[in-house]
Amino acid sequence: DVMHCAEDNVKGLAKLLEVRTGGNPLYLISLLRTLISEQKITFNYDCYQWQWSLSKIEQYKTESNVTDFIQQKLRRLDEGTQLILHMAACLGSTFSVEQLACICEITSDHVENLLATAVKAKLLQPVSSVSVSNHRVSATKNYRFNHDRTQQAAYLLKDEGDRCYNHWRIGQILKGMAHNEAITANLF
Repeated sequence: DVMHCAEDNVKGLAKLLEVRTGGNPLYLISLLRTLISEQKITFNYDCYQWQWSLSKIEQYKTESNVTDFIQQKLRRLDEGTQLILHMAACLGSTFSVEQLACICEITSDHVENLLATAVKAKLLQPVSSVSVSNHRVSATKNYRFNHDRTQQAAYLLKDEGDRCYNHWRIGQILKGMAHNEAITANLF
């Protein structure tokens, strides 16, 4: 149905993709998007159906598991986006632009620009958060990874030593932020 062609025509592709992805839906969708973006699968507007060369797709190298495949996709992004995604992964599956800007020591606008690339690549989803504190309503721009394997792949972009240092650094920054908030709260 998705490929807009006869079932007999798509059986070979379906079997190949099932074997390559182990039937993992995230891996399957990611691989299909990649094959389309790299024009291994194309849409023929004259006959309104998808077309591909099974032999070319068989020759296309893919990683053996979904995390490695997503990590390969992440490595194609610019270094700034890779770093911001790694730092976001250190914060968790959902994170705020403000926190990320603070720990990366860049502006919120710069964070938003870097994250836009990841949203376009369907690695992140924007989510909104509204909170009420001291009779004030505030909205926070948050994002979340589209899947836990995407977060894991972003987290693994750096080696263990860098990850440990980044966790320590994030802890120090968040500790300082909490201390400053406590002081401010006591002043008023």
